[in-house]
Amino acid sequence: MPITRENPFRIHGTVRRPFFTDREEELTSYIRVLQEPAQKTLVYGHRRMGKTSTLESAVDQVNASGGHASLADLSTVTTVADMTNRILLGATRTIGQRWTT
Repeated sequence: MPITRENPFRIHGTVRRPFFTDREEELTSYIRVLQEPAQKTLVYGHRRMGKTSTLESAVDQVNASGGHASLADLSTVTTVADMTNRILLGATRTIGQRWTT
């Protein structure tokens, strides 16, 4: 019977725990910014460094604690209309989960 091993590194998509590691300082910083009313932040850097995974974790934690945060991935936008649609889509995902009438 062959031995199979799972690669401990995720090379596609975003990651969650237990694969999300070594970003506690950045995570704490993002959570602090996201908890401030009317704050916005722009994160940029080289590909495959964990930016989106860290931001998704921060947004999840803020929302789980009763706050309001959303994420819009603008990495591939080419027009102002596309950027606006991504921001609205991110907000709709967050608001839609907790919207009550």
